[in-house]
Amino acid sequence: MSKKDEEIKAERQVRRWLESCVVGLDLCPFARVPFGQGRVRIEACFESSLLESGYFFKNELETLMNSSSEVLETSLLLFCPQAFDDFEKFLDFVDEMALLIESNELSDDVQLVAFHPNYQFEGEEENARSNYTNRSPCPIIHIIRQDSMARAIAAYGEENTDEIPHANIRRLGGLTLEEFRALFLSLD
Repeated sequence: MSKKDEEIKAERQVRRWLESCVVGLDLCPFARVPFGQGRVRIEACFESSLLESGYFFKNELETLMNSSSEVLETSLLLFCPQAFDDFEKFLDFVDEMALLIESNELSDDVQLVAFHPNYQFEGEEENARSNYTNRSPCPIIHIIRQDSMARAIAAYGEENTDEIPHANIRRLGGLTLEEFRALFLSLD
């Protein structure tokens, strides 16, 4: 399979994951509206080098910053699973991209959220369902506009926002094994 075919397949898998898991299970109550309105950009870069992945991130950050939130609310950047198969290596890369944002004085404009097929919260067992709130079909950096997040939190309510992670863990824990497998383990 060519690199372009792999990128297209990953974009399809991530779109299905967003529809069925993130939006479908309401894991992120802020995602439904921009996703439904087509204001979520999903782009893949399956280059294996950190340098090329960094350039991809920088270009996509510029695309987001040069777009109005009415047209482009947020971006999901998909990275090569082989280049970032190690979760800790991917987190190191995300930290480097956060430093890029900081050095360009964009910390007040955007924030990053990492998703990974092997995401594991500190102190959690490897296969704990709670990890699946941040597990995705491939390594992803989600670039979120700070002002959009502030508006979403204000509309949703700060106390409700603080409850989201706990509600997600309960929601995933309440799924039957068959439901859980169908949603999270069969995204191909």
